[in-house]
Amino acid sequence: MTFDEFCLAMFSLLEQDSVHVCETTSLKEELEVDSLQMVNFISCLADSFNIPFDHFIENANRLNTVGSLYEVVREGVE
Repeated sequence: MTFDEFCLAMFSLLEQDSVHVCETTSLKEELEVDSLQMVNFISCLADSFNIPFDHFIENANRLNTVGSLYEVVREGVE
Protein backbone atom coordinates (compact mmCIF):
# COMPACT_ATOMS: atom_id res chain seq x y z
CA MET A 1 0.00 0.00 0.00
CA THR A 2 1.36 3.39 -0.96
CA PHE A 3 1.06 6.54 1.14
CA ASP A 4 -1.50 7.94 -1.33
CA GLU A 5 -3.62 4.78 -1.15
CA PHE A 6 -3.48 4.96 2.64
CA CYS A 7 -4.61 8.60 2.56
CA LEU A 8 -7.62 7.74 0.40
CA ALA A 9 -8.60 4.98 2.84
CA MET A 10 -7.98 7.31 5.77
CA PHE A 11 -10.32 10.03 4.47
CA SER A 12 -12.94 7.44 3.63
CA LEU A 13 -12.83 6.02 7.16
CA LEU A 14 -12.85 9.51 8.68
CA GLU A 15 -15.79 10.38 6.42
CA GLN A 16 -14.03 13.57 5.39
CA ASP A 17 -13.41 15.08 1.98
CA SER A 18 -9.90 14.36 0.75
CA VAL A 19 -7.43 17.22 1.06
CA HIS A 20 -3.74 17.33 0.24
CA VAL A 21 -1.71 15.95 3.14
CA CYS A 22 1.91 15.03 3.65
CA GLU A 23 3.63 12.80 6.15
CA THR A 24 3.97 15.63 8.68
CA THR A 25 0.29 16.63 8.56
CA SER A 26 -1.07 16.64 12.11
CA LEU A 27 -4.20 14.59 12.65
CA LYS A 28 -5.34 16.74 15.55
CA GLU A 29 -4.41 20.28 14.53
CA GLU A 30 -4.60 20.19 10.75
CA LEU A 31 -7.26 17.52 10.13
CA GLU A 32 -9.14 18.34 13.34
CA VAL A 33 -9.53 14.72 14.45
CA ASP A 34 -10.62 14.86 18.09
CA SER A 35 -10.01 12.11 20.63
CA LEU A 36 -13.37 10.38 20.13
CA GLN A 37 -12.98 10.43 16.36
CA MET A 38 -9.47 9.05 16.78
CA VAL A 39 -10.68 6.05 18.79
CA ASN A 40 -13.39 5.30 16.22
CA PHE A 41 -10.92 5.84 13.37
CA ILE A 42 -8.32 3.50 14.88
CA SER A 43 -11.00 0.88 15.44
CA CYS A 44 -11.99 1.14 11.77
CA LEU A 45 -8.35 0.95 10.67
CA ALA A 46 -7.85 -2.16 12.80
CA ASP A 47 -10.90 -3.81 11.21
CA SER A 48 -10.15 -2.68 7.65
CA PHE A 49 -6.54 -3.82 7.66
CA ASN A 50 -7.00 -6.81 9.99
CA ILE A 51 -4.56 -5.39 12.55
CA PRO A 52 -4.98 -6.12 16.26
CA PHE A 53 -6.27 -3.04 18.11
CA ASP A 54 -3.49 -3.64 20.66
CA HIS A 55 -0.94 -2.79 17.97
CA PHE A 56 -2.33 0.75 17.88
CA ILE A 57 -2.40 0.98 21.68
CA GLU A 58 1.25 -0.10 21.85
CA ASN A 59 2.13 2.62 19.34
CA ALA A 60 -0.19 5.34 20.67
CA ASN A 61 2.69 7.81 21.05
CA ARG A 62 3.23 7.61 17.27
CA LEU A 63 -0.33 8.37 16.18
CA ASN A 64 0.01 12.12 15.82
CA THR A 65 0.82 12.62 12.13
CA VAL A 66 -0.46 11.03 8.93
CA GLY A 67 3.02 9.68 8.15
CA SER A 68 3.56 8.08 11.53
CA LEU A 69 0.08 6.54 11.45
CA TYR A 70 0.85 5.17 7.98
CA GLU A 71 4.02 3.53 9.33
CA VAL A 72 2.13 1.99 12.27
CA VAL A 73 -0.44 0.53 9.85
CA ARG A 74 2.26 -0.79 7.52
CA GLU A 75 4.03 -2.45 10.45
CA GLY A 76 0.77 -4.00 11.59
CA VAL A 77 0.02 -5.46 8.18
CA GLU A 78 3.42 -7.14 7.83
